[in-house]
Amino acid sequence: MALDTLMAALLDLPNESAVQDYLAEHRSELSPQILERLSQRAEHLQRKNPREALWAANVLLHASNCLGEDRAQATALRIKGTCLMFLGQYQASIACYAQAQEIRARYGERLELARLQIGWVAALKNLARYDEALQMGLETGQVLGAYEQWGWLAKLEMNLGSIYRLTDRRAEALAIYEQSLEHFRRAQDPVGAAQVQVNMVRLLSCQDRHQDALRLLGKVRPILEECKEWLTLARADLNLATLSFQLGRYHKAWEYYKRAREGFERLGNEMEASIVDLYHSQVYLDLNLFPEALELAQNAQPILERLGLERYVALAQFHQASARWGLGEAQAALELFQQARDFFVTHQGKSWAALVDLDRIALLRATGRPAEALGVAQQAAEVFAQEKMTIRLAQTRLLMAECYIDYGQPALAQSLCQAVLDLPPEQCLPTLAYRASYGLGRVAEMQGQAEHAHTHYQAAFQAIETIRQTLRVDEFKASFLEDKLAVYQALVRQSLEMGRWEQALDYVERSKSSALLDLLSRQVELRAASEPGINAEAWERLRRLKEEWRWRQAKLDRLRKAGDEEESSRAARSDETVCSELQSVEREIIQVLRQIQTSRCGALFGDNGRFWRNAQEGLAKDAALIEYFCMGDRVLAFVLTQQGVQACEELPYSLREIKRSLGALELALKGACGLAAEYVDSVLKPMAQRHLSWLYTVLIAPLAAWIGQYRTLIIAPDDALYYLPFHALQVESACLLDKHTIHYVPSAGILGLCSQTQMTLARGEELTALIMGYSDRGRLRHVCDEARAVAAAVSNPLLFQEEEATLDKVTQHAEHCRLIHLASHGAFRADSPLFSSLSLADEPLNVIDIYHLRLNAALVTLSACETGVGRLRGDDLFGLVRGCLHAGAPSLVVSLWRVDDASTTLLMSDFYKRLASGESIANALRGAQQALRQVERVVQGKRIRPYEHPYYWAPFFLIGADGRV
Repeated sequence: MALDTLMAALLDLPNESAVQDYLAEHRSELSPQILERLSQRAEHLQRKNPREALWAANVLLHASNCLGEDRAQATALRIKGTCLMFLGQYQASIACYAQAQEIRARYGERLELARLQIGWVAALKNLARYDEALQMGLETGQVLGAYEQWGWLAKLEMNLGSIYRLTDRRAEALAIYEQSLEHFRRAQDPVGAAQVQVNMVRLLSCQDRHQDALRLLGKVRPILEECKEWLTLARADLNLATLSFQLGRYHKAWEYYKRAREGFERLGNEMEASIVDLYHSQVYLDLNLFPEALELAQNAQPILERLGLERYVALAQFHQASARWGLGEAQAALELFQQARDFFVTHQGKSWAALVDLDRIALLRATGRPAEALGVAQQAAEVFAQEKMTIRLAQTRLLMAECYIDYGQPALAQSLCQAVLDLPPEQCLPTLAYRASYGLGRVAEMQGQAEHAHTHYQAAFQAIETIRQTLRVDEFKASFLEDKLAVYQALVRQSLEMGRWEQALDYVERSKSSALLDLLSRQVELRAASEPGINAEAWERLRRLKEEWRWRQAKLDRLRKAGDEEESSRAARSDETVCSELQSVEREIIQVLRQIQTSRCGALFGDNGRFWRNAQEGLAKDAALIEYFCMGDRVLAFVLTQQGVQACEELPYSLREIKRSLGALELALKGACGLAAEYVDSVLKPMAQRHLSWLYTVLIAPLAAWIGQYRTLIIAPDDALYYLPFHALQVESACLLDKHTIHYVPSAGILGLCSQTQMTLARGEELTALIMGYSDRGRLRHVCDEARAVAAAVSNPLLFQEEEATLDKVTQHAEHCRLIHLASHGAFRADSPLFSSLSLADEPLNVIDIYHLRLNAALVTLSACETGVGRLRGDDLFGLVRGCLHAGAPSLVVSLWRVDDASTTLLMSDFYKRLASGESIANALRGAQQALRQVERVVQGKRIRPYEHPYYWAPFFLIGADGRV
């Protein structure tokens, strides 16, 4: 048999048992040449494809055993050890090296012993056994130098450099990296030179020489790509991601981490893929996406523990601590911080422990331990100064400044913040500049220097906006702002103190729903199309994932609707598993959506200040917009009319008190569902009236002088006020709805965009009205009556009921309809708002599906439970409303709580009749709600008004622009 044929046959066998059988059968055809060829192939593939190389090494090992060739066995064991090392299986790798060492020692092959110890040193290094690794490495280096084996020596020196770097011996690390680079060049090995330079990038990063590191990566990455050095290329991408993160370029970091992980996954390298996840969690921490950061670190930890990677286990604990702290779990965070710190103090060096302390300091301050926080910060500052880690030192100085502000020592805080701003531009990153400027603003306020404070706050604001400009995913933009709203609040407060009402409103608008405003103003589309920039692979993956999600969701629904006791018991056992599988698919869908948005969108950033002014100019003469803004526990209300900002009032009660009343009101409103009418009338109705009256006194009465003459009120809520039905607030014996026509907007700027959109939509008779009614298998008895009543009230209705009310029908017809009315069961997902949905006959219509629609409807009505509820992230609301606004709907009628389908049928029938008669959306809804309150029934000889309680008529509200349809 030809040599190539024999080798191909061996490598193509399915397992080692088959290899042994094949070798026994073809023993006479084996020769030293086949061993040499197998060795060459395994060596060649070590970095390009470690798993394939590992298989070739195993085949070589069996073949050499079959021939009784000890030296070939030693070669196979060395290559196998190196492959296992590249795959993160360090203990197994060392075992292979030890077996190879025994063979080489028997023959006295000093050079071959030194060669196998190169990988052995690397394995020891990755297991944090630094003393052993360093001793072996230095002894091995003497042998390789004596034999002038420059290429092998260079590989060893690359590993020694990493040991010095990890143990904070940075000067020695740099010197030996440069020596390794020279030896690779001497051996005429450009790939090896590129590999050592990838390692040098990590050292430059530790020294805060980020620009040097980026330039070096830019030079070596094309070499690795051209030579198909996939393992080192994935490591280069990991370094690139980490550098981007350290520079505050979160969007780039997210992309590069994803690319690095895909590279390691292709190589079957579970260990380094887990390390990518671990570092990737840092991005989510900085973007305030703490559940995702926690999940990544938690998932990585058991893999790293199994492989014995204690350093990375400690890093996983560190990142979990930061995530727990972000989630408000202070004690758990402190314990994890301490565990990570203990390891770093013992094994890694002072700078690693100081890095843990950076996050621990903030936690100590927040838990009432400012003296301890300051002491830890001072110690960390000494470490970073000694190690010349400029950016880390700047971060520590800012933490110290915050401690001094806590202690009322502004002069000390001022000098520390100014020292950060005085850094060269390449070191004073925007992430540092905003904190330093904000600190100086606080100091100036403490010193009574209002104008100086305002200047510093503006500088902080500009630095934050600079970072936000780089973020393409609107969810990232929103969540990033969560812990930075204090800067915007300071600017609002300062502007008001200086009497600059319009400037104050400008900063309010830049903080509220800013990510959504950017998205809408850029008209970014998240739908598949045959246009440049579309990632076809990502769209196909999304399609497959959505199919899997629907299948698992249907399975979960079936389990939860199990009929008999035995079936219910089985369902309970399976429910947790199916839920976990469903959540896993949901996480994948979210990642793909982010990828699509990243590739489809440019930077999502615009001059949002102009949009609220456009809205002001477009206000009707009889309309006033009330914009609420929460600053800590304070609540402000701006009144905006066609003439400009008419007033700004600080409300007489705190946000904490308002939330307490809102909680009681929620109980009184939502509690009416399914309870006896007597209890509702005698207990819940008076309770609701009491709190609605008090909230009117708090939220509306202070503005009476400025809004009394206006017929239309447009409410832009904030914080918990998003969940308040303002139209139901009570004054004397009337509701606010009786005095004013009311609709809602997330912000004034979004009102302006919605109004523009509505004016541009076609109103011709050729457009139909899409109406759907789905009773959720009979659970909503009146839904189909509602759908038929709506269809009877509009022209050109396209009516689908029950089994015809499908997602396919929505996607097929929605684009061509001037009105869309969907009556069904709704579900808000607080844990994952993108999967909030409306039930349809085949599968749910969720926010993701809505994102992919192109709507031309002047009005969309989601007649179901909780369709107007969202989850706040950085003052942006995520849920069905956001999906519909993004898809192009300028006006939405949605609900705040679980609705009664009988009263909803009456309300919607009347609402559409009024629309058909020419009333505007807000006026038609108002009239229908007033009429529903007056409906009378005779029960047991008594005439009652069964729908007078706000639970029945008040859940629905108009969000977006008013107008006629």
